[in-house]
Amino acid sequence: MKKLRAAGIIPARFASTRFPGKLLANLNGKPVLEWAYLSAVKSKAFEKVIVATDDYLIQRAARSFGAEVLLTKRSHTSGTDRIVEVAKKLACDVVVNLQGDHPFVPAAMIRNLLSVFADKKVEVATLVYPETDVEKTKNPNLVKVVFDKNKNALYFSRSTIPWDAKKAFIHIGLYAFRKKFLEKLVQEKPTPLETTEKLEQLRILENGTPLKVVVVGEAVPSVDTPEDIAAAEQWAAERGWK
Repeated sequence: MKKLRAAGIIPARFASTRFPGKLLANLNGKPVLEWAYLSAVKSKAFEKVIVATDDYLIQRAARSFGAEVLLTKRSHTSGTDRIVEVAKKLACDVVVNLQGDHPFVPAAMIRNLLSVFADKKVEVATLVYPETDVEKTKNPNLVKVVFDKNKNALYFSRSTIPWDAKKAFIHIGLYAFRKKFLEKLVQEKPTPLETTEKLEQLRILENGTPLKVVVVGEAVPSVDTPEDIAAAEQWAAERGWK
């Protein structure tokens, strides 16, 4: 079977409402973005890992730790639009939208995400994990997902789904796309449910494309506020992450 050519792209912007400049914040002696980049490289899943940014501060920082960086247009309204600009220049089969604010993503998770593309019918896939903490499942910043017996997503929501469940599945925002599908997706207009929930992935479902979910064992740290730095450092220390 032909080897799958995968590229990992980290869309990176300096602005952030809750934590401006978070990707350059210090986490165990390195910028958050550097940890995200190193996680992708160490997975050995990609022919290329590229930082895509419209910000010169991020460009300079990424180059300082050896990352390949491409400057993109400032007009992009989403990370997906930003990665498409870069992906068009690459010879690859699958593009993974890596999150710069997810500093520690185990290699096994990335490989598991890519493994589903052995099925040629799969156009797009993402990661989810089970959560039993009821208070966390009520948090609108943690996106919930329900899926069918074939692990195709039925719906994503900021609300608790299913209702009164003792366990919910929470979305981890890494996406893998077949390149041709990704280029087509960004040509589609925002859809009603996408606009209501403020969740881009609903555009995929509303346009009728199956979205494969890959279930992993646990959450990974996400840096969205200054307080999240300490939590990420603790997570890494508990697992001996270096």
